[in-house]
Amino acid sequence: MMAHYQGVTITMDGTRYFAKWFVEDDILTVFADGLGRASTQIRGLSEDWLAKDLLRKLVREKDAA
Repeated sequence: MMAHYQGVTITMDGTRYFAKWFVEDDILTVFADGLGRASTQIRGLSEDWLAKDLLRKLVREKDAA
């Protein structure tokens, strides 16, 4: 089965960030240029909310580095 990619955008500290995400086998994976990728189980949560949360975590990890 081919993954269907979707996009998500957030704004943190005045900067907009964009990532693509997809779901496979109840695992949501987010990936963003310059930020990397992150995955987590969905566990009944909103896919859009989860994608935004993972993107926020990627941004925080980049800022902490």
